[in-house]
Amino acid sequence: MHADAGRTRRTLNARKHYRQRRRRIPPVVLDGASSGLWFDGWRGRGPPPGRYADAGREPEVAEPRTWLLSKGWRRIGLVDPAEVPGG
Repeated sequence: MHADAGRTRRTLNARKHYRQRRRRIPPVVLDGASSGLWFDGWRGRGPPPGRYADAGREPEVAEPRTWLLSKGWRRIGLVDPAEVPGG
């Protein structure tokens, strides 16, 4: 399944603010309520660790309908869950 990579990268911006406030690198965990469980664009083998109510549940995201959402965004590279924008 695919998710909006732009939204995923913007979400990683929270890591930047965490680092600025606490002066340390934030932990790499995925919000169990996010669609990141089904996102297949993570750099590495799968989604980062997180708390999932039921990892085997049906996907809660829609299939992409456009070239940009299905393939085009990958031209900028996969998303590193440890990324800290501006870091």
